[in-house]
Amino acid sequence: MEFDCASGEILHGIVPDQNGRFDVAGRYIEEHGGPVRQGAPHADVTVRYSGRVKDGRMKLTVKRSDTKAPLGTFTLERGREPSLVKCR
Repeated sequence: MEFDCASGEILHGIVPDQNGRFDVAGRYIEEHGGPVRQGAPHADVTVRYSGRVKDGRMKLTVKRSDTKAPLGTFTLERGREPSLVKCR
């Protein structure tokens, strides 16, 4: 998964329940502008990706697993190109 200044990974497939809701484990890697030093550690945290799929739209919320702090809520639409600005 790509975010503006981060990337992420869902560890298992998303299988929504009968109401379109889901909650899965994943990783979230914070990025920053400028060069990355070889061997430098990255800010890799475990997160929960949760939300709902309905009528070709997905509402996705990302929260840290340890503190439950929200990292963001996003709305994705099937077939629509996202607006993404990577850190540089």
